[in-house]
Amino acid sequence: MDLQNKAIHRFRRQLAVLFILKYALPLATLWGFLWGTAVLILRAAVGVERRPLLWGLTGFAVCLAAGLLLARRRMPSATAIRALLDEQSGCGGLLMAGAEQELGHWRQRMPALKPPSIHWDCRRAGMLLAVAVVFVLISFLAPQGLADLQFSSPLEIDQEIARLLQQIALLKGESILEPKRAETLAEKVAQLREQASGKDPARTLEALDHLKKLAGESAREAAEECMRRSEQFGEAQALAEALRRNADLLDSKITMEALAEIAGMLNKNGIDPKQLLGGLELDPELMKNLQQQKLDPEQLKKLVGALRGNADELSRRMEKLHKAGLIDAETLARCRNPGECDFEGLRAFLKDNKGKVSLSDFKSH
Repeated sequence: MDLQNKAIHRFRRQLAVLFILKYALPLATLWGFLWGTAVLILRAAVGVERRPLLWGLTGFAVCLAAGLLLARRRMPSATAIRALLDEQSGCGGLLMAGAEQELGHWRQRMPALKPPSIHWDCRRAGMLLAVAVVFVLISFLAPQGLADLQFSSPLEIDQEIARLLQQIALLKGESILEPKRAETLAEKVAQLREQASGKDPARTLEALDHLKKLAGESAREAAEECMRRSEQFGEAQALAEALRRNADLLDSKITMEALAEIAGMLNKNGIDPKQLLGGLELDPELMKNLQQQKLDPEQLKKLVGALRGNADELSRRMEKLHKAGLIDAETLARCRNPGECDFEGLRAFLKDNKGKVSLSDFKSH
């Protein structure tokens, strides 16, 4: 190959490299930003590991191949390049003629080729590509927690969490929940608050509902116990009050049967009458006389006061659970002391039927 043809091929190679860079660099920059964004989204939303995401490197090879294809389509033909060099070097058409036929001694008279100086300012394209590469590196190197922060926000459940913690504290304070179990639930609630995010709201809300359910079940169990004891203590209180108010109209037999009935109510279902739910402890002497059906008016008054205090304590406890949202109004109403009696009507009945009243008649009125 003569010197002229070597110069032509060298100029074509330089031109091809510039064309490839011109088209490949912008494509690689675009791909870098798309890849980096995809990496962040997949890591944050799906939790994909870094290694599988390296497939994006093949995208740069695709960009280079696309640049080669575009450069090939837009490269000037060999004839056009030869004509340009002929003109720039002042060959007077000899260079063009040499492509068609042998020039012989005319080739020696041809001046040296002077390819035009070509230059492409690639600073802007190179800077953008560098930014894209840095963005890709950051998307890979960012800690998983930071990636999550970019695409998830914490759920607004602070009020629900605070209310649940107050409910647990109330259940613990009222001795409805054992201290250890209450502390365990509180720790789970605190952990849920730390881990709660908009990334997986269904799972967070499901866990919150589960903890609410546990607290609600404990409250309902306490309410059921309240209703059971309210019925027993309320009936015992009403009967004891009726005895106290109408002692002068009752014979000893009815009085002893009624006291035995009261003792049986207090001992029903294993309830220890020595220590009532409200924390009011009955006097041992009073309990002894109750078991023996020998209560004097003063002791009977103390018994009524203890039973009423227990009913008030039950009511106070259930009011707290209702205000905390652990039981509804219907359950609260059922927990109230049912021990009510028409004492005036009962006294009138006893006066009209003095000496003829049985215990069942006395209780039914």
